Amino acid sequence: MPVTNKIVRIICATAVSATVSISTAGLLRAESHKEMTGVVSKVVVKATPKEVFDAIRTYRKAEPLKRKVLEEKKNCTTIKETFPSVPMLGDVECTYQETEEPYSRIDFQLLSSNKLKIFEGNWQISPMGDGKTTLVKLTSFLDSEANVPGKDFLQHLQTHQDIHKRLNYVKRIAEGEEREEEAKNAKGSG
Repeated sequence: MPVTNKIVRIICATAVSATVSISTAGLLRAESHKEMTGVVSKVVVKATPKEVFDAIRTYRKAEPLKRKVLEEKKNCTTIKETFPSVPMLGDVECTYQETEEPYSRIDFQLLSSNKLKIFEGNWQISPMGDGKTTLVKLTSFLDSEANVPGKDFLQHLQTHQDIHKRLNYVKRIAEGEEREEEAKNAKGSG
């Protein structure tokens, strides 16, 4: 076999090996969730997918003592968030990245944390019937470094409560309830 054929085979084998390694890294990450139950909740919002998407994005700057946008690039935002007084864990800090597919999806993934080893999931935004109503689904996978009895149950419960809080905020903002409330209060005090 000529030397050039051997070199080509080595290069091809190396490329295939690199591709398998890259693919396996993604599979290992996904495989780790097979044993975990993600927390999923849905809400129907009387607003367009764009209005819902914009409401999700405003949540990043809600509660500035708990959440801070560190960096914003096109369709990619890095956020630092603190979850105070989490059972068994105390104050949990995490930095995560949100990646957007405008008006249809926002994925989030943990970059670093003082106590979490997994914090990821996604918002899925699906138009319904008339285009003025939207189904919003929020899925979250979470796992901490803690090794205590009942950890999974408590994490699931805490995550479930947080998801409902986020979905309720998005519903109120997207449907304009916050603006209506402010308008009523302004009329009442005038």
